[in-house]
Amino acid sequence: MKAARFGRLALALLAAAALASFAIADEKADPNAAAAAATRQAEQWLRAMDEHRYDEAWNDQAAVVKASRTEQEWVQEFSGPREALGKPVMREFKQAEFSTRLRGAPEGEYVTVVYLTKFTNIPLAAETVILAHENGQWLVGGYSITDATPAPGTPDAASSPQPKTKD
Repeated sequence: MKAARFGRLALALLAAAALASFAIADEKADPNAAAAAATRQAEQWLRAMDEHRYDEAWNDQAAVVKASRTEQEWVQEFSGPREALGKPVMREFKQAEFSTRLRGAPEGEYVTVVYLTKFTNIPLAAETVILAHENGQWLVGGYSITDATPAPGTPDAASSPQPKTKD
């Protein structure tokens, strides 16, 4: 009798473990959930950058970034150019794309998040934040800013958002 109960208990535990592993695998494989979690992390990281909290932003960097430079070098590399942009007056989420391959990186889980941003000192810009899934968390592996001002006479020029400024 005890052996039968033990067998049922072992079978129940085995089934629960199998279901849990499927749930974990589904969570990892769900690109929408990954993109949403990475986007939240990108927004938190951008807030730290906007507020000049570079030490906090450094802590959210992926291992590949930290392996190529020290925190002091990274802060020096980003703080001057970033501060020259001025304060962000508008930031609009454009897209988040999940992928398992990223040029120049090993196979893994990556999300590229793009924002349309207006800073006080530059025209409309596209901010791109690349995040890598490492040790159960999304960490920033890359950041770039490019000009997003539509060329005059293009269809996007008439429909591009006009930033709201504080009077």
